[in-house]
Amino acid sequence: MRTLTISTQRYRTHKPFRIARGEKTAAEQVIVTVRDGAHAGRGACVPYGRYGETIDEVIAAIETCRPLVEKAHAAPTDIAATLATQVKGAARNALDCALYDLAANQARAPVWTQVGLRPPQPMPTAMTISVDTPATMASQAAQLSNFPLIKLKLGGDDADPARVEAVHQAQPDAKLILDANESLTRARLDRLSETLPWPQIALIEQPLPADRDADLKGYPYRDYLCADESIHGEDDLPQIAAYFGAVNIKLDKAGGIAPAIALARTARKHNLKVMIGCMLGSSLAMAPAFMMNTLADFLDLDGPLLLRDDDASGFTFTGGIMHPAQLWGYGNWDEAV
Repeated sequence: MRTLTISTQRYRTHKPFRIARGEKTAAEQVIVTVRDGAHAGRGACVPYGRYGETIDEVIAAIETCRPLVEKAHAAPTDIAATLATQVKGAARNALDCALYDLAANQARAPVWTQVGLRPPQPMPTAMTISVDTPATMASQAAQLSNFPLIKLKLGGDDADPARVEAVHQAQPDAKLILDANESLTRARLDRLSETLPWPQIALIEQPLPADRDADLKGYPYRDYLCADESIHGEDDLPQIAAYFGAVNIKLDKAGGIAPAIALARTARKHNLKVMIGCMLGSSLAMAPAFMMNTLADFLDLDGPLLLRDDDASGFTFTGGIMHPAQLWGYGNWDEAV
């Protein structure tokens, strides 16, 4: 008999995590477990207020899928393929990942073999520095000498050029991702661009509000622009390609590993670079995204490094290099939870 269990878990951060639109001191996750006899699969999602999601609403959305999950005799991956008609966003992601994990454990074969990917390899991940004063951000950057890729959050104010310069001076060899979280205007972006250390800039992520993407027309450094809040699924790509050179794919936005893989592959057809990103979450939430890393130009899955608490058998890091973790999708767990 197949059963669906929904739970929540709170993971504390090492320090307040600040972006332009607010601050977090913990990651709140919804965890789905689908058990079928001796085998179980898990998936996690992080409901995000920016997209109108709350913990309670995501749980309610998952509950609507209980009959589909528990009563169907179809294979887990076949059930996952039907989720798009019933649920979306973070709720779909948790279910999708749990079903693929279950399928892997039943088959004793990793998820990447089911979805046509190459085995994931150790890969550098960006390490995020919260928005703060330039001096504080420089102090934090000074501790990241083993991280080749640093993401710094911008505040959308006059201090942003100084923030970038301070982090650059603290780690002059690191590549930088500048993440504005929709906090800039085109005028502020242009002024910031005049001051940037361009040889070290990797990406400028979502500089303007998603509904103002058209204001990016004619921006001379378009190839550096990376869409985040503006991109959810494949239908967004034609418009995105007109203004951005890269996309940040997050499973909670896309609705799980299957639609995220489809999005990454279609993004390539539009000549867009791919960053695999995350919400603030634990290793269980990062694991399905990490399994996609052979599709990525950039990886931004530092959630476990930002948390004081994490899952057992979570990711390990050698400086900024993220190594595979077998807590999800490897097909080698019986009685997984």
